[in-house]
Amino acid sequence: MIRRGPVTFTVATANLCVSLLQVKGPHQYVRPGRPATGVITLSGPAPRSGTSVALTSETPDLVVPATVTVPNGATTASFPITAKPQAERTEVRITATADGGGAEGWVGLLPEGNLDGLTAGSFLVNDTSAQQRLTLSYAQATDTVVALSSSDPGLTVPATVTVPARHTSVPFTIAVGTFTQLKVIVVTATLTKERVSAGYLTGPNGPRSLSLGTTDGSGVTAGDELQGRVELYGVAPAGAMISLTSDDPHLTVPSTVQIGPGQPSAAFQARTSGTPAADTTVTITASWHDHSIDRQIIVNPPEIPDAEQ
Repeated sequence: MIRRGPVTFTVATANLCVSLLQVKGPHQYVRPGRPATGVITLSGPAPRSGTSVALTSETPDLVVPATVTVPNGATTASFPITAKPQAERTEVRITATADGGGAEGWVGLLPEGNLDGLTAGSFLVNDTSAQQRLTLSYAQATDTVVALSSSDPGLTVPATVTVPARHTSVPFTIAVGTFTQLKVIVVTATLTKERVSAGYLTGPNGPRSLSLGTTDGSGVTAGDELQGRVELYGVAPAGAMISLTSDDPHLTVPSTVQIGPGQPSAAFQARTSGTPAADTTVTITASWHDHSIDRQIIVNPPEIPDAEQ
């Protein structure tokens, strides 16, 4: 996967901090024939002699200059980044050193082509449809037709989508069939010799997570009231009645919790009671549509106050 967002890392120098590497423009990657510009930013103005930073690329397919100098009084300097033809998408490590300090950063390296990627949405529930989006790296003067395919016939996509001229993206609809268990299905977009793929988690809806009490493993004390929450893989259009059970009377939960229509989760209250003789591990189970999830929580005995002397 090619990373998104500014690409930055830090180089320690004798007196300054160098933030490297930020790629100008809308993409944080480089393609053959599409040079990019990198920018070095210092934490303060360069000295009178300037600040020289050595640059190296881990592969000859991504080319950067041997050095870049931030001139006297300046805080930034630009340098070119170019790519040679290669077959696969990858990330390339760039190393920068200055005054004995060094750091590493990564730049996406893409082959010749124009596919940016497929945006995968949230979990896709059985027997529903969802809108996704295909994105190009650069707008074209004419329409661009891209082929789509699915790794499983239970998830269907249009055979092709057309990105209009002077646009960089187009929406398309994914239709999900009926799966008996959770499954990751891969959708692939093809434009001439270039391909990009995205995986979509699909299947029957059901409890995805169950939270209750602390998350650091310290447990709760008998007598405490707890706030819990159960979350589904996807929203339930008609709502969902989740069954809750506890395997120990020292921790009680409501028998059901209602998730509202179109909502992904709902909160519930739980309560500890009694006086367990020792730390007790209690298992809470949330179930819906023959799918369940467990959450274990430790109930500690209440503290016994010191006897008065």
